[in-house]
Amino acid sequence: MRADMSIGILKELITSERRVIANPETVKALCDLGYVVIVEGGAGEAINISDQEYMLAGANISDAETIWNNCDYIIKYKAPIPEEYNRIQEDQHIFAIFHAEDNEDLIRILLEKKVTAVSLEFCHDGNSFCLAKAGGAMAGRIAAIYALYHSLLPSGRAGKIICNDKSINPVTNALIIGSGNVAKAAAKTFIENGCEVTFLVSGERSLDKLKTEMFDFDFNAYINEPKRLTEMLKVADIVIGAILISTYDTPTMISEDMVISMKRGSILIDATAGYGPGYIETFAHNTNLRDPYFYLHDVMHIKIDNLPAAAPISSVAYANEVYRPYLIECFQHIQSSGIMSETFRNGMITENGEVTHSVIKHHQEILQWNF
Repeated sequence: MRADMSIGILKELITSERRVIANPETVKALCDLGYVVIVEGGAGEAINISDQEYMLAGANISDAETIWNNCDYIIKYKAPIPEEYNRIQEDQHIFAIFHAEDNEDLIRILLEKKVTAVSLEFCHDGNSFCLAKAGGAMAGRIAAIYALYHSLLPSGRAGKIICNDKSINPVTNALIIGSGNVAKAAAKTFIENGCEVTFLVSGERSLDKLKTEMFDFDFNAYINEPKRLTEMLKVADIVIGAILISTYDTPTMISEDMVISMKRGSILIDATAGYGPGYIETFAHNTNLRDPYFYLHDVMHIKIDNLPAAAPISSVAYANEVYRPYLIECFQHIQSSGIMSETFRNGMITENGEVTHSVIKHHQEILQWNF
């Protein structure tokens, strides 16, 4: 490793995005490895982390232009946005939650500048998408909290409080489609608030794994079949879609007719908010933190693609606990061998002007990108 090998931590420019990818504890861990860490001034101010705290952790404070121009490694929460494209340097390494499956312009820039881009949600340690755990767990919890809150008037039409007190109102039925990090986190929140939770999962293996991982909780779980899904949608008060992120060729799972059959005032949340038309037919568009829902057929629809941003302080704290050991391992590996750890290489989407990840290649094909 060069003595001056540097890591840049940037402030996010996306509207309503207050998170910062690295807190002072993570910065200190990277500085302790011998790296020069440069943090953009004010990067953490929106979540009450001062520049002084970063300096005490060993970082230098500078502006975005200096960081882009001088750092070998850029680490940020979200992918660069168009205003940042001209700052990306040739052969730079960028780590971020890219979600680049439908972002042709971004992929083009990464290829033109021969960026080594690592999409954190694709990082795999041989057992799981280990870094996706942080965002998934927060998204599931927040999706459930949104459902609980919007069961109240005036935004909601159910007009009831959902809590763990059977004397207040009847049991609320929460239907969760999926069994991953998002699904489990949502389920735990619902169960803690007295809901009757039912999972619909993809197969026997997922069913067995779910029962093992959540043996301390009381819930129902079945294999997702069209007839069962159709019947359960009719009686559910809340439905959380938590399948692995849908893409442009994911078939419809919940049709408009199925939504029409749902209870008046029920709540439908696509918590993983994928790409393309999606697997829930009635979501013609995403919602957002400022305008979180719309009604169709008397059913509240919520599809926010950055739910963890609703709780930036909690999200940053949890994400750093998850990310830190993997970042340390990666940068130690760079020191010893000159290349990233296998976990981060598994998340690589571009390198040396080539698309390297199968998911991005798949979207390149179905969306007919020409590079």
